[in-house]
Amino acid sequence: MIRIKRPSILPALNSDLLKRANLFKFIREFIEASNMPDGYYMEFGVLNGEAMIDAYRQFRGVVSYYLGFDSFEGLPDLTESDQEAPE
Repeated sequence: MIRIKRPSILPALNSDLLKRANLFKFIREFIEASNMPDGYYMEFGVLNGEAMIDAYRQFRGVVSYYLGFDSFEGLPDLTESDQEAPE
């Protein structure tokens, strides 16, 4: 049975939730409290890498692999088949 402790940092539905550092701290505490195995951090649209660096600092020892993806061109326009795909 998994016991989830109440994290000491709970982002509120205000500006705190939007602060990346607080969100990453909340996620780290959730991972640790849930006894999840080491995993991956994947970021799509890395831009200048700020969030990736923050994630590494916060998840060090909890996440084993960090992967960043960026096309450096933004997303392509939707094709006709993309628009027909089920939602």
